[in-house]
Amino acid sequence: CESFWNLRYGDKQHVSVGNEKDEIVRVKFSQLLVDFINKGDPSPLDQRWTRLRPELMNYFDIDFDEENNMRGMKYAYHAFEITFWNRTMLRLR
Repeated sequence: CESFWNLRYGDKQHVSVGNEKDEIVRVKFSQLLVDFINKGDPSPLDQRWTRLRPELMNYFDIDFDEENNMRGMKYAYHAFEITFWNRTMLRLR
């Protein structure tokens, strides 16, 4: 059984190329990591990734729309689910 590393890098005949969107996502996601490591700020040039504010439960949605753009900052991360479980746990006490 070959390892993932060998399939991806060691034996070029087994490398799956993927499609154009896969490559765009790979490049953009990799750049987020590189920018975070090098600058401490993963923000893309066209969007601002703000720090977490727990009262807002803000987050950067790393998802890609039809034009391969990231959706950017959103708020109330899983608000429905958090409310549901908080209420459920209170009833179970």
